[in-house]
Amino acid sequence: MKKIAFFLSMVFALSALFSSCTVYHPQSVDIPLIRHQNDLQVEGAISISPYPYSSPTLNATATYSFNKWGAVQAHINTDGYTELYLQTAFGSYLPIKQHYVIEGYAGYGLWGSRKSEAYELWDSNEPEPSGIYHCPFLQFNTGWVGLAKEHIDVGFGLKTGCLISKYREISSSSYTLEGNIYQSIEFNDFINYAPLIEPQVFIRFGGKKLKGSLRVSYCTFLGMENFVYFPANISIGISYKFEFKR
Repeated sequence: MKKIAFFLSMVFALSALFSSCTVYHPQSVDIPLIRHQNDLQVEGAISISPYPYSSPTLNATATYSFNKWGAVQAHINTDGYTELYLQTAFGSYLPIKQHYVIEGYAGYGLWGSRKSEAYELWDSNEPEPSGIYHCPFLQFNTGWVGLAKEHIDVGFGLKTGCLISKYREISSSSYTLEGNIYQSIEFNDFINYAPLIEPQVFIRFGGKKLKGSLRVSYCTFLGMENFVYFPANISIGISYKFEFKR
């Protein structure tokens, strides 16, 4: 436990050193692959999108199986400066044979940021995002747990949802009244709905309960041509499984 606390404290300290511009990127949510009731799996990770203007984000996920079929999950990530993403989900898990597991989750995510230099990437004639992004989603996970004397987990996750965003369009016009020139500015808000597809693959390795993790994620949007986002993400971290009374 001391090692876990030390690692997480170092992750938070490092993340606070980074400042960045903010655009959407795949969310590095843990794929727990729960097998038993009263298991709690937590993961802390740092992720990076391998593109210009990107910077590391700090991720934390906790998943708890409250009975023989159901589980709840919470996730948070931030870059320590402009961005914050929160996600909660309720789902079901089904162990098949000794190692193979399938899971299904339904959840809701909220993503927001302070306006920053990221929006300089936008064309000045295009509307800019404002407020908080909402993301209802469904996720399917599958994989193998406890391979090679319970030291390796490997699997795949597919998240599908809809990113709901509010945009503000600013238009201006000039007119002359009694010999004076005036400028009129109008603000028009509208809602955009963009279907999201976000797959990821991962591997965990180490001990029976404490393991390192490596994850590669990807995302794509349909019908959101003007939205700036990073389509790929890589994260590394550690996870720990608490096995309470069954």
